[in-house]
Amino acid sequence: MHTNLDQQLDTIERNSIGWKSLTYYDRSLLQQLNTCLQSCLSVTSDNAFLNIVINRRPQAFDMFEYISLHLFKQWKHQNRSLINEQLDYLTTVGRFNRRITLTLQNDNDDPVSIEEDNEQKENNLEHQKRVQELLFNADNELFNILMEILPIISENELDFIEMILPWYESYIFFEHSYIDAVLDEKFRYFNQQIIQCLKSNEYERSLFALDNNQSMVITVRHRFYLCICTMAMGTHVNCDDNECEEAKTLLELYLSRYNIFIHFFLNENQINSLNSLACVTGIVTYLVNYTLIIDNDNNQQLLFDLFLIILHENFYKNIRLNWSTYETILIDSIICYLIIYCFNNRLLIHQFLRLDDNYIKKLQNLIDIAQKYGNRRIAIMSQLFLLILTSCTKNDDLSQTLFLQCITYIQISFENIHSYHYNRIPMSMFFKSIIHIMKCEHIQEIIATHYLNLFTNIIILYEKNNLYENIIYYESTMIILTILWSLSFNENCKKNLKETDQDFFNIILNINTTTNESSVKQATCGLLYNLDILDVSQSISTTGDNFGKTIGISYDPSDYEIVQMIEQELNKNGHRVWTTYDHMNDHFIPSFISIMNGTEYLIICLSDIYQVNNRCRTELLYATASGRRVLSWKVQALTDNQEENEQIRIRAIETLLKRITPNDSDNTQTIDTAHVNINVERRSTPTNFNRRRRTKEIMSLENWTNTEVLTWCQGIDLPGFLKLLANFDGQSVVKLYDFCKQNSTETIAVLNNDLHNVCKQENISDIQISIHEFIRFQLEVEKVLSTTNILENSSISLASSKPDRYKKRSKIRTCSIL
Repeated sequence: MHTNLDQQLDTIERNSIGWKSLTYYDRSLLQQLNTCLQSCLSVTSDNAFLNIVINRRPQAFDMFEYISLHLFKQWKHQNRSLINEQLDYLTTVGRFNRRITLTLQNDNDDPVSIEEDNEQKENNLEHQKRVQELLFNADNELFNILMEILPIISENELDFIEMILPWYESYIFFEHSYIDAVLDEKFRYFNQQIIQCLKSNEYERSLFALDNNQSMVITVRHRFYLCICTMAMGTHVNCDDNECEEAKTLLELYLSRYNIFIHFFLNENQINSLNSLACVTGIVTYLVNYTLIIDNDNNQQLLFDLFLIILHENFYKNIRLNWSTYETILIDSIICYLIIYCFNNRLLIHQFLRLDDNYIKKLQNLIDIAQKYGNRRIAIMSQLFLLILTSCTKNDDLSQTLFLQCITYIQISFENIHSYHYNRIPMSMFFKSIIHIMKCEHIQEIIATHYLNLFTNIIILYEKNNLYENIIYYESTMIILTILWSLSFNENCKKNLKETDQDFFNIILNINTTTNESSVKQATCGLLYNLDILDVSQSISTTGDNFGKTIGISYDPSDYEIVQMIEQELNKNGHRVWTTYDHMNDHFIPSFISIMNGTEYLIICLSDIYQVNNRCRTELLYATASGRRVLSWKVQALTDNQEENEQIRIRAIETLLKRITPNDSDNTQTIDTAHVNINVERRSTPTNFNRRRRTKEIMSLENWTNTEVLTWCQGIDLPGFLKLLANFDGQSVVKLYDFCKQNSTETIAVLNNDLHNVCKQENISDIQISIHEFIRFQLEVEKVLSTTNILENSSISLASSKPDRYKKRSKIRTCSIL
């Protein structure tokens, strides 16, 4: 501490008793106190600043608050206006209170040992106690005056409002950092006053101001209502779930206006405005805590705007260690919100990826800035969000690096048995971040080799240590069940899981029996089925509404519009249809098996998302393994020509109807229809051909060279077929496609036996063709063939290729079929 500051504090402490007896504080004394406070605020280190307040000259800091109370009482009860020196002094004390409450956020970093944890908790409690003494004097007189000012603040001048803002922020930040979120009546009173502000005409006028003037200047009055009041509401109810209802009602009332304000803020002219930034920060803080619990599907534009905000350099370049800048609060809140919202929403992730091609570079810059200023929470959450995004791309190296980092965070939070947090991030957040990447084969192999025990141990300890009431551990356990379901599609993971202790299976069976959560019931049901443990000998009866329905449709919920169209078309032609989400309960596998017993055809709406939906994968797996007739309706991107889209749809429907008529002489079990539906929104496809490669497709698949075949296999991620076709050309691809259309278990077995022999000859690890790669190969070939046919014949041809067109080109037989 600087000698000069030490001397100033010593002087104030020695004179504090005498100064407290004064009835008037002149300008010179206020300026002297203000200078001392400014010196305290200039201390850059938070630890040094906190040490000054907690351990040095306590009477001096009490004096600052005492004089503030005197000035507010004089203003309120004696109707005296505040002169400039008084306003300046109160502004500085408010900033001082704001700074000291912000330092408490850093007190919540995670300990590295139990001893350190106990010592840290004691220190935190002492710090909380001291700050509480400063903010709330013995009789709460200053606090009560500030609360009484809230409903009438609009009656005051702008300089008074600007002065009082940091005082309210200090209460908000103190509540945000309050250990164990133990709230007392003071914060409840604060929240009641805030609710009255949110219901006031002044609040509505501030929020609706953009309606009449899109170029208006956001003032400090807007900042009070839209930043302070809105942020206080969000922070308070985030700490106390018992007061959710009124906050939820208010949010439903204002949600559309909040979206408009945020969208307006993204205008370049507003980004550098402090008042606008503060307003958006307050709104986002409120939204983060409530949008997830209200029934509203019209917030897509809001999500897009929030995503663009965190990619904007003007925000993330001003991140600091704690909430000392609005940019820090904003980025912290948004990233947390987006991680939660992307959980189990792959379609949303694909939409994010299309908003900015440079998202990786910008998020990595954000991570670097956060690390530079020591904000580990934002740095880690940014890594988690980038992991979520790259999980849905082909950037395997980056996603694998981020995944391994996340596993480290999970291990640390798992070992922190007092809170199951790491850097104030709950363990469940880490599991939400990896749920998508757990469906990638290269990650599944890493898990099978190194980390599977981590997941199974968390499940076992959930039961062993009776952690049912621990919200973070419970949520983590339920997410792990879905993760294990994804892993069980991998043969190595499945093998290792089946070798787990019996206690593990008993816990899964118990959760399956006792849970009331639909997602958990499905995950446990699917996991047990994949591990060959689920008893399906007595399938649940689902007759009744399904009686006489011989055609089923399996689909991801995001493709529901397509399902409706297919069902309507089939119904018009006299066919009775059931869908997998219409009549089945949470024990979906026994229900599905029961319905399939009377089903002749299963139509699968095969989209990118369908192929990673665990429920869909399980349904397809059963239908294929049981020898059912499977027809795939490929969900693809639209063209810009609506008439062309409609013609393709009509031809696809005609082809589908032809294939399911009783007189159809073609008895193959899987028929692929080439199709695009005009009602589905544009979405990404797994292939990304450049123009030259696309031209080669159109020229003719049969004319492809071996090099072009291998390039095609690599581009659409067909590792098994890449090995099998190592020495074959386009003619062989078509021949293999015709053979695969039998779609029997024996076909896959033949291919995998050939693959086994190839791997053995090359002395490499054995690889296998999964059911999804098998189906994807057929769909991608059909895509190329249908593209050529549409251009050449203006129609869709599904006729089998004639066998006399082929001749072998391989010298080494990698595929016995060819």
